[in-house]
Amino acid sequence: MAAFYGVNNKEVVRIKVKKCDGMIQPEYKKLCVDPQITSFDMLQRLLAKAFNIQQDFTISYLARDDFGREVYLSLLSDWDIDAAFLSAHMEPYLRLKVDLKPFEDTLEDWDVVPTEEYNSQTTGTKSLSSTFLDKSLLGSITGTISSQVGKTMSQVSKAIEDNRYGNATKTMMTDAEFHNFLDSVGHLVQPQQFRLSVYQGGIEPSLRKVAWRHLLNVYPEGFSGKERFEYLKRKVNEYRRICDEWRDLYANGEFAEEIKVVINMVKKDVLRTDRLHPYFEGSDDNQNVISLFNLLVTYALTHPEVSYCQGMSDIASPILVVQNDEAHAYVCFCGIMRRLRGNFSCDGVAMTTKFQHLSLFLQHQDPVFHAYMKEHQADDLFFCYRWLLLEMKREFPLDNAMYMLEVMWSSIAPDPPQDELPLVDPIYAECGMKALSMASPSPTTSVYIQLLSQRRRRSAPSSAKPVATPCDDMKTLNPDDFVEIRDDSTAVLQEKSVIIDRSLECSIEDKTNDIAQPLADLQINESSAEIETSHAQRPSLIPVQRVYDCDSSATSPPSGLNSCEEATESPPSSIEFVKVTEKPALLPPPSEFGARNPFLICLSLALLLLHRDHIIHNHMDYNELAMHFDKMVRKQNVYRVVQQAQSLYGGYLKYQQGLLDRQGGGGKV
Repeated sequence: MAAFYGVNNKEVVRIKVKKCDGMIQPEYKKLCVDPQITSFDMLQRLLAKAFNIQQDFTISYLARDDFGREVYLSLLSDWDIDAAFLSAHMEPYLRLKVDLKPFEDTLEDWDVVPTEEYNSQTTGTKSLSSTFLDKSLLGSITGTISSQVGKTMSQVSKAIEDNRYGNATKTMMTDAEFHNFLDSVGHLVQPQQFRLSVYQGGIEPSLRKVAWRHLLNVYPEGFSGKERFEYLKRKVNEYRRICDEWRDLYANGEFAEEIKVVINMVKKDVLRTDRLHPYFEGSDDNQNVISLFNLLVTYALTHPEVSYCQGMSDIASPILVVQNDEAHAYVCFCGIMRRLRGNFSCDGVAMTTKFQHLSLFLQHQDPVFHAYMKEHQADDLFFCYRWLLLEMKREFPLDNAMYMLEVMWSSIAPDPPQDELPLVDPIYAECGMKALSMASPSPTTSVYIQLLSQRRRRSAPSSAKPVATPCDDMKTLNPDDFVEIRDDSTAVLQEKSVIIDRSLECSIEDKTNDIAQPLADLQINESSAEIETSHAQRPSLIPVQRVYDCDSSATSPPSGLNSCEEATESPPSSIEFVKVTEKPALLPPPSEFGARNPFLICLSLALLLLHRDHIIHNHMDYNELAMHFDKMVRKQNVYRVVQQAQSLYGGYLKYQQGLLDRQGGGGKV
């Protein structure tokens, strides 16, 4: 794609690597990678193969800190690797250091989704622990919290599990059940009950295409079925017109430099987004990969104040899979980005707020674990960046993540557009293609890089020495000391984008294609029967527990905010010395908590608590925490995490109800 659009960027990054293994003589190698398609996972595999590494290892890169000193910074994610490439932009080589480090990781079979399940899910009757607050408390919350915090608190979020020993179950929403929420002409007359049903059990895969449009606030309020059909048809035509505008720019050779940068950023992410899923797997000329590229470029160019940032492809991917139509997916993507665009704002306010709220919630829920994190300079929870930015999407196999996403969306208050959902920003609507010169923020303004820099400043006192200084021998070594890596891995990385370049050229030249039509000839190995059986694997009703503390005889924890209180009752001896003396601040109301998504904070904390004992037992520091959760990408058990998150959410709502009761009765809040 880079060659297709004539983007003049750095085609390869030359890397020199030093491998350190205790007192053993260091080993050196050099290699070249394509920065446009090289992910952190690819680099890990390449280095492991090059040095024949059979154990866990850490990677760091040489850069300069805010004081101009050379330091080695940890390389732990795709965001870090982009920062590393950026730091080496003006250098002849990117210098990496590989440190071998034993790292125990014994995961329980019942809690980890096997890799093979990523591509083949089984189904059946859903058995989610869904018992609810008693009627009196439910009525109290509905009448009190809703009246005071406004529409942020949707009524669906009031019915949360409380009695864990109940046997209530809820199957996935079927088409027949969905029609119970509509009147005879298709008006959604019971929106709260609709969202409550989704929260309790999710949606059948065959119904998601329709239901997700409601959850993502695509339609204005009060539309009938016919009105929704005409509205969506109009939006599809609008999308087609917008696409034609930037495609014409290409055809006439009128691409500005800013547009080329945006296209490169999108291409880089698209080529590595969910490529193991049946919908995107195979060669780079997969039409679904092209569709993902098209809708992301269109959004970036028509929303110049947001443009494109790493991670947006992960947000769009499940939407495209479900809608199976490029134009429909774009409309839904615009709907969700109305809420999420703050995540990608260069000021970093939304992300900083989420980190602060998650840390505060951890302090309330498990002060001992919070003290452990603080002792290891990890209480800012920056290793959770991916969770909060992508709303946990990457932590589960894609098909399972869809269930988690729809449950989370159902807990967020509906926010339908007043008239119509805008498909472009006002500045683009006013200026058209002239707005494209603003479409690409400088890579130096990356939210991740800014937050990472802030974290380094907080973690290191001003009088402290550099975190790590480069080894002198890295500067004085003869170039011949570095063995060049020449194998199929580097060749594949450099040739990866050729096919998609060609395919996109054909796609744009053939403007007669009807992009609004579904890809009828696509065979997706994702029938409703296959997906439904995955719910048979859900854990039976059990008390909330942690990953490494599964005991069938365990008793239920107390209800309320401290629903995981057993996590603090018997802390391992390794942290018995920690004194918990800080009294945490009050938790924010739902209208503010988690930047208006409290359930995301509950999901994140649930995942942390499930791994709590393992983290403490292995004395993990910040880098080891990041490595641990990076290895668990797409392997977490979605049903266990969602179950615990719902418990935490119920406790949080009761906590807020208690604050309001005290405030109403004149008590001190």
